[in-house]
Formats: sequence, C-alpha cells, structure tokens
Amino acid sequence: MLLVIPFLASAQMQVRVEPVVLAPIMEQLPLSGSVLSPRSSDLAPQESGQVKRMLVDEGDLVEAGEVLLELDAEITGLELQRLEALHEEAQLMYQDAKRLADEGRRLIGDKNISKSQFDSRLATEAAEEKQLSQLDVQVQMQRVRLERHSLRAPFAGVIGIKNTEVGQWHCRSTRSAP
Repeated sequence: MLLVIPFLASAQMQVRVEPVVLAPIMEQLPLSGSVLSPRSSDLAPQESGQVKRMLVDEGDLVEAGEVLLELDAEITGLELQRLEALHEEAQLMYQDAKRLADEGRRLIGDKNISKSQFDSRLATEAAEEKQLSQLDVQVQMQRVRLERHSLRAPFAGVIGIKNTEVGQWHCRSTRSAP
C-alpha cells in the first residue's frame, strides 16, 4: 500500500512517496522479579542403587514420561530371571498335580483309588496352585522394581536443578508422600 499526500506543489517542493508499514509500538519497562513455575517436582528413583546413566542436564526440556536417569539394574534383573524360572517350575508342578487330581476324580467314581489318596491329590493340586499364585505376584513385584530403576518425568517441563551424577549411590526415600 502506498500513501500519497496531496498538497500544492511548487517548483521548489518535491513529493516523496513511501509504502506504509504496520509495526507495533514497543515500549520497554525494565523491572526485576522472580518467575515461579505453577508446577514443580523434586524427583528421585523409587529404588536404591547406583546411577548408571544420566540422560538430562539442567535447562533441558523434557516430555512427560521421558527417562531422566537409570540406576544399575543388573541384580534386580537377575532376581527377576530367578523368579521367572521358579514360576516355570511351579507351573509344571501345578500341571502335574492337576493331572493327578483329574485322574483321581475319574478313578474315585469306580473305587479304583482310596479316598485318602484322592484327598491327597486334591490337596497337592491346591497347594501347587497357591504356590504358582504366589510366584505370579513375586514375578510382577520384581518387574515393577526393575521398571522403577528408571526415573521418568511426571510431566513436560524444564530440568531446574540436577543434584545427581553418574556413579552416585541413591538410597530409596522412606518418607511418605503428603
């Protein structure tokens, strides 16, 4: 857009034409103060262990769920493998006890097995089922412990202060949440 200003031109006056430019008028007012985030959190892993990897530094932008640090999880991982092996063994024991109990159910009707043997098979089946159930829970708990060796950002934000370095030992906090 061009702006033309009409006026009586004389031989000595010259007209200059310039485009109109829209620009905000900025007024600066220097002030001092502090900025407080509406949301902040002091974070620490839920398990104890040595810091193996630090994936962020002060000032880094992070997304919700992003891994911030990892603890050494070797022993926790090995314990999970041990529990999974025990779980597999318990599954086999339960399947065998169930097979024997089912067989007893068929034999008891024809009186080809004593009541005592039948009751024993049912008790073994029930005990093996409970053992398998307990190991299910132990395996799940160990998987949760293993997951908790990684500290994740609870929400998107900026890393304000970092008080942890690789190699540092972190002790699980015993204080309860408010």
